[in-house]
Amino acid sequence: MASIDQAKPATPPITYHRVCAIALPVMLSNATIPLQGAIDTAIIGNLGSQVFLAAVALGAALFAFYTGMFNFLHMSTSGLTAQALGAGNSRRVINTLLRALIIAAAIAVGLFVLQYPLTHLGLAFFEGSEPAEALAATYFQIRAFGFPAEFANYALIGWFAGQELTRRLLEMQVLISALNITFNLIFVLGFGWGVEGVALGTVLASYCGLSLGLWRAWRQSYAIRPPDWRLDWQRLMNRAELRQVMSLNRDLFIRSLLLVFCFTWITRL
Repeated sequence: MASIDQAKPATPPITYHRVCAIALPVMLSNATIPLQGAIDTAIIGNLGSQVFLAAVALGAALFAFYTGMFNFLHMSTSGLTAQALGAGNSRRVINTLLRALIIAAAIAVGLFVLQYPLTHLGLAFFEGSEPAEALAATYFQIRAFGFPAEFANYALIGWFAGQELTRRLLEMQVLISALNITFNLIFVLGFGWGVEGVALGTVLASYCGLSLGLWRAWRQSYAIRPPDWRLDWQRLMNRAELRQVMSLNRDLFIRSLLLVFCFTWITRL
């Protein structure tokens, strides 16, 4: 177990090396996202119709809007994890992740149930052409099956970041990007599935990234857990803890909503 990342109760000094060790994997992880989008665009562009490009752009923008407003899962989980780690409370570090995953699951179920009215509302806002909107709706409804993975990944990324384990973020994002590109090449150019293939490839890649993240999180939790730790639903659903989480998330939700709305408006224009 010596190779597993350990939570250290003593806080090391803040140095340039420590800051760079945290920031560099995040920068590299973020750099893979536009690369993935550019390759996806090149792949769908080979289908020879601008309708396909428009449909993927609309569907992806719609999905990004509905998921981006819940980006607070990343930021709040990171902050609460860092606080618990700084206090030397490994039990709370683990419970923070479990609580975030519960919230992620609840949000995913809610959005999945409401996917059809959300699709209609979102596409009415974009005012695209009828063929593009029809394909965009198909794209979004396939991507909706990826809501659980998307939100759970938010929680995992925040949890790793709160413990300075940003290499785990990089591992997850590199795996997701590489598999997404691979699946899209197979489904779109190989099987000729078009927009549906792009959406399906993205969903499968997200779940693969989630599998890696959960495996890493389990190993980390096993390494830092107290000897008497047990899954305690009463502690997880403690009202005071939930109020703290939801109070923090409320402000971040408003911030995220305004931010993603600006990007969505630019796509609409």
